[in-house]
Amino acid sequence: MSTTLNVITSKITEIHEHLQNNEKIDDLTYALNYVEKYDSIIRDHYLTILLKHYFHNNDMDNFKKLSSLGYKFDVTMEDIEFAFLNITTIGENVIEVQEESILFFKDTNYKSSLKAIYDYYQNADDKLKNTLDGIINLLKKNNYICAFCHMNKELGFTSLFLDEVQLSFVKKELPFLLK
Repeated sequence: MSTTLNVITSKITEIHEHLQNNEKIDDLTYALNYVEKYDSIIRDHYLTILLKHYFHNNDMDNFKKLSSLGYKFDVTMEDIEFAFLNITTIGENVIEVQEESILFFKDTNYKSSLKAIYDYYQNADDKLKNTLDGIINLLKKNNYICAFCHMNKELGFTSLFLDEVQLSFVKKELPFLLK
């Protein structure tokens, strides 16, 4: 098993380095053709990693295309942070496209990512803030973020992510999250 994992990891690294070194990582058509020669396990693992790369970089077109092929990954708070910090234009973004995943993800490390998101939001211009507001409102609806922010009000930045209606729901229906 260890040997197999090492082989998979090695091949994934090989693919990734090839795409980066040839500046083809953002050319999904090229990437799909290139990985075709690999075993399906390696190909599927790599394409899942590539999907995450597109999410982190807020690459809507490639993210949507690769998602439409059935690839997905479990979103973490750090993934959301990376994607949020790469939103530089007004309009659709990968976070809102993944609304269901954002509403229900659970993590154990919120503090540093929420602080980074807060700082980016505070420094954004008013036009960009309009786009970012939708994401902030989406994050407010996540029960785990709500509970974290309620229990860490002293951090200051958590007030941006705390929604009183959501908190009432959590207190009533999910009180164990507040312990």
